[in-house]
Amino acid sequence: MCDVTSPFCPLPRSSLLFNLAAQRDKLEAILNMIELLYEGKDGTSGSLKSAGGSAIKAGIDALKGCIGKVLWFCVDIPSLGYGRLTNRNNPQLYGTDKERQLYNQSNAYKELLDTCRAEKFGINVFACGSKEMDLASLRAFASTTGGELYYYPHFTSSAYSCPHNSAGEKLHYDLHRNLTRLAVYNVLLRARCSVGLEVSKYLGGFGDSVESVVRVSCMNADQSMGFLMRQRNKLKVDGLAYVQFAVLYTMATGESRTRVFNYAFRVTDSLSTG
Repeated sequence: MCDVTSPFCPLPRSSLLFNLAAQRDKLEAILNMIELLYEGKDGTSGSLKSAGGSAIKAGIDALKGCIGKVLWFCVDIPSLGYGRLTNRNNPQLYGTDKERQLYNQSNAYKELLDTCRAEKFGINVFACGSKEMDLASLRAFASTTGGELYYYPHFTSSAYSCPHNSAGEKLHYDLHRNLTRLAVYNVLLRARCSVGLEVSKYLGGFGDSVESVVRVSCMNADQSMGFLMRQRNKLKVDGLAYVQFAVLYTMATGESRTRVFNYAFRVTDSLSTG
């Protein structure tokens, strides 16, 4: 697929996805091929540009119709093709009327995020750049789909190959953890309270939500969330207040599960009461 302006998935999903345990040699062959293609090229001369937006668009198209997650490794700001970004670090615009231009980036990412939420899979971004990365734009993929953003500043290819380099070691263990930890998909969350209380806001890696039901494409064992309650009516002192938290999700195997948590709290009018 050479059209980076209007990217698409060139092959059906069945031709691109395979069982890693049974065909690991295919993945290693692709990784070795990529290494040979860019051997001796570090991009510092400006001759190499990143079409990361186009790549993630094609990857999302390939996963349509199935649950899962995408791991996006980027070493430079996506500056070519679909969803290209510009360097916002322009001191000449600071304090001028044109400074507001630095806050406007590609609208293509909003379309991609809407697709991710609709198709129920998350995006994990591994930013391994030695230059400007525009983490604010890249973070939107992780924060709105239930994924994560990993940042390794001043990262180089030699950092990973050196066993005693902290950046390479961190990438190794972050990637291992991301692939092996428990993750669930197509998550629906809702909290309910007894009379006199109400849930005002949900807080989590997906951003703040004031909807009654929170929908997240992906959640994993390292993530947590919370919610804020507020009192609407007078509660009886020494009585009980009840909270119920329900989660509906789909396992990687396709099995749907529901978990319900019920809590009872003693009402008090004193903050010093144990």
